[in-house]
Amino acid sequence: MWNLRNWKTAWLLAMIIPISLLVTFRFTGTMQGPVEISETMTADTLFWNMSRPSDFFDVENNITNSYVNNVFSNNLTIYSLSYVENDGMLGFDDGLWISLTGSSTTIDGFIYSMDIRFSKTDENATLDIIDDPDWMHLRGLAKENIVDGSQYREAFFETKSDGKPKECMLKFCPVWVFFDFNALDHWLSITLETVYFDGASYRQVNVPIQIGVLV
Repeated sequence: MWNLRNWKTAWLLAMIIPISLLVTFRFTGTMQGPVEISETMTADTLFWNMSRPSDFFDVENNITNSYVNNVFSNNLTIYSLSYVENDGMLGFDDGLWISLTGSSTTIDGFIYSMDIRFSKTDENATLDIIDDPDWMHLRGLAKENIVDGSQYREAFFETKSDGKPKECMLKFCPVWVFFDFNALDHWLSITLETVYFDGASYRQVNVPIQIGVLV
């Protein structure tokens, strides 16, 4: 029969083994959890707007905002903007098709994650992200979560790094849909949020661009 010492030993083992496994999983990467951000850096917001046309319109210039230091760079580019009027694909509403590219490079450590977040729209607009492999490209990243936006919630595209890359890139296409009859101004903030490990701690770098479609 087991004596009291046997029961104490069994109880201690029952407590110690799961804790040891948790620690092992954490260090080996088998179990992923949120990282602790030691510092968040944010670039100055870049502002851009266009007059709302009354027909199909291509915007030729690119819009790029960046954060760069001696070991890390984070870049957000909006390009290939196309405005459509009464488009059948959008339920005969108007819209601005946007192509977004985020890219990050670090000399030390590795890229941990890259997300692009959008502010809430006004009540006369929505933000839809095309969740289709033919409409997106990821390098060094794996898709985590995609959520469309409205006046009630922010849209976002979340990724985590695939391995421990020093360079990452994501590219995808959202469409900003307008329900009004060319009577209102609309504004949208787009922010690239990148978390990287510099060899000692995790840091986050935000790069924001605010765009407007004006009457």
